[in-house]
Amino acid sequence: MLQRALGLVRRWPSATFLVVSCLWSWRGWLAALATGGTSPGIDPFGPLVAAVLVTAATEGRRATARLLRRLVQWRVAWHWYAFALGLPVVLSLAAGVATVALGAPRPAAEQLARWPELFLAFPVVLAIAGPLGEELGWRGFLLPRLRQGRSELAAALAVGVIWAGWHLPLLLTNLRAEWVPFLVSVTAASILFARLDAATGGSVLLAMLFHAAQNTVGGEYLSPMFTGADSIHLAWLRAGLYALAAAVATACPRPDLTSPGRAASPRGSARRCRPPPPRRPPAATPR
Repeated sequence: MLQRALGLVRRWPSATFLVVSCLWSWRGWLAALATGGTSPGIDPFGPLVAAVLVTAATEGRRATARLLRRLVQWRVAWHWYAFALGLPVVLSLAAGVATVALGAPRPAAEQLARWPELFLAFPVVLAIAGPLGEELGWRGFLLPRLRQGRSELAAALAVGVIWAGWHLPLLLTNLRAEWVPFLVSVTAASILFARLDAATGGSVLLAMLFHAAQNTVGGEYLSPMFTGADSIHLAWLRAGLYALAAAVATACPRPDLTSPGRAASPRGSARRCRPPPPRRPPAATPR
């Protein structure tokens, strides 16, 4: 029986990962549905647990150790740290400014003055509010498998849809009024995560920093400043900005998100987004 189960896991590792991720993360919500109780929300560690279990079952200890080492893969070019930490902050703040420009009340001075608390909130968010529990699964385990035989863009979009669907309990409760812009934001962000993954040689650490920056600034700091229709406007503006950033990332040819996927360089990449060099005309053949 056990050997048969392991055979199915080895044959369908990605599908097994998705099932285990959802069962682990949704167990409290499913129990609440069955008993009529209050849902505790999503356990963010489902993807991490699933990635480790499936990798151990299909590839063994060494592969599992390699996967876990990507959590601390910090040797990447400095500008990718700026990308991971800065881009979510810029997009979130730009969405907030645009929401106020469209008529939302300006946040109170007391709310704006809370920004130093972000430095204390960031490591907490990183550890227990999603980034650590999710990124080893989405970017560490699932993205490399879905990019096999597909373009980077197709793999990123597939991960984005799956990642958004994993949030189903939240979409049916807390985010019911914002589920469409949420889906757009998550899918667009997945393209940016894929770009970061390809450029850093698969560093899950950088993906965690990106995720934590968005959740800390966009979620913990900015979102509580807006309510009602203004909150929905903020969600749509954030979705639009993430979609614009994803379009720019897709247009950048290095690494090419539209060509068939390949394994990322283990050393990471320090290449910038720039157009390819012009082709030189062939030298004239002497007669």
